[in-house]
Amino acid sequence: MGYFVNTTGIDFTIPKENLDKAYRDMCKLNKDDSEKMGGAFGNLENTEDITGSSSVSTNPNKWYMWMPWNYDEVCKNTAEIFSALGFEVAEDEDGNLSLLWYEDKSGQEDLFLKTVSPYVKAGSYIEWSGEDGYLYRHEFDGEKMEVKVGTIVWKPIFS
Repeated sequence: MGYFVNTTGIDFTIPKENLDKAYRDMCKLNKDDSEKMGGAFGNLENTEDITGSSSVSTNPNKWYMWMPWNYDEVCKNTAEIFSALGFEVAEDEDGNLSLLWYEDKSGQEDLFLKTVSPYVKAGSYIEWSGEDGYLYRHEFDGEKMEVKVGTIVWKPIFS
């Protein structure tokens, strides 16, 4: 099961000069298991040999939803992490990273977006629609992310 969402409008850019900082901060998220909503349940011991892993995560039984437990090791840059989250990404001719669209189960992309918000071009936004018609929008001011809920208002244009 899961909750399917898709982007209905998107204008999101991380300038080239901020990509390394965004990557570093997204990788740091993997140190703390407290916000990870994916993982094995019960009293399972680590089922994967983590010897030799360079991941900051020490528990392969806990991960962010739909992400590899060691994404900070297998994803080599910001674009690869956003791709692993489910976004379609592109770099422009100047090396700036843009998110193009998302259409999949909702995971924990909001946590990663909040983490990179200081590095996102001011005025960027992502508009979402849930499978039940729920509308919301992430807005970025160059320092933080704000989440807004949307509604549709139908007005007559003639009668």
